[in-house]
Amino acid sequence: MTGDPLIYCWNREFSRWLKVGLFEWINFRRVNGDWRPLLGVSDGEFYFAVCVVDRIRTLLNIVPYRYRVDAEGRILSCRFDDLSDAEVERLDLLVMKANLSSEEAHDLRELQERQWVGTLPTAKAAEVLVHELSPFRLGEQSPAIRFLEAFNLAPSNSIPPAAAAVRFPQP
Repeated sequence: MTGDPLIYCWNREFSRWLKVGLFEWINFRRVNGDWRPLLGVSDGEFYFAVCVVDRIRTLLNIVPYRYRVDAEGRILSCRFDDLSDAEVERLDLLVMKANLSSEEAHDLRELQERQWVGTLPTAKAAEVLVHELSPFRLGEQSPAIRFLEAFNLAPSNSIPPAAAAVRFPQP
């Protein structure tokens, strides 16, 4: 059972994550067809983090996003990976295919990993996000560990993940 996601936008000027409301996020991404700009998000590249938590304050996942936004605040692009057009086409085909061979499954994982790396925020932004999330416990087998490991911020292996709080020094 999960609660509403915590959504953050990285503010480079102040080196901090600003909270974004769920409905503002939905409208910014045009999920329901409507579009509205996010305050302070225009003309440039922006990092976002959608943090999935449950009702007992367990961090279940951190999903990074990176967008190039125009002067009006509309998303222009979300492609920051190093994939060629042919690789993007192959990725799209593999995602839709029902039965993958072991080689295709390997290719899919590799392409998705390269795509994911392109969405990651800067190391400084990741450190600040971890601090922001310090009141939450890290869920056992949480996909959030992958995000933390990308920045060497995962808790020590000597602490069972279910018991480990996401606590790191302030940057």
